[in-house]
Amino acid sequence: DWFEIALRETGLPPNPAILAELRREVAQEEKDSARIIDLLSADVAIAIALIRSANDRFAPAERTGETIHDALAMLGLESIINALNSRHLDWAFGHSSLERFWDRSARNARLSAWIAERVPGRPLPPSQAYTFGLLRNIGIPLLMAPFPEYRHVLARANQDAGEFIAIEDDSLGLNHAVIGAELLQHWLEDPQFCLAVRRHHD
Repeated sequence: DWFEIALRETGLPPNPAILAELRREVAQEEKDSARIIDLLSADVAIAIALIRSANDRFAPAERTGETIHDALAMLGLESIINALNSRHLDWAFGHSSLERFWDRSARNARLSAWIAERVPGRPLPPSQAYTFGLLRNIGIPLLMAPFPEYRHVLARANQDAGEFIAIEDDSLGLNHAVIGAELLQHWLEDPQFCLAVRRHHD
């Protein structure tokens, strides 16, 4: 199953609440496409899996997907719904310890798009701003598994936003902005996007 493989390869746990809601929506006889798209666009792991899958299916000369909205258009909603019906996704329901990360990522995405829509001339498309807001902290869950102490580091960093990166660097020798940017360099074609993730605390 292409979606299950892509989701596993991200190394990120999807939000089980969003997956459960997606399962409920795609099981309806009359599907609410707008609601399904909203849910697909609200989770970091799902967004990355869809962007990667879209770019794998299309040669760069044909089209490159840089945002979750590009990926949805390239893959087609029917193909995604069929993948969501797979029972192979049951493994993804075992995670429940990243609620703050999932909630903040979705809120950052909505706020980023809202701001981009209101900037005169719209120099940054709202869809790109949304994807940036969703993915900018992607390094946080990536640091959880190899560094059990990271939860305590994160709690301290959250108390001092101005020193967030310095606290991570001093404690671990690396930080979530650098890790996230380096990972995204393998998945996205836009170096400016990755640079923005790397420097989003500057």
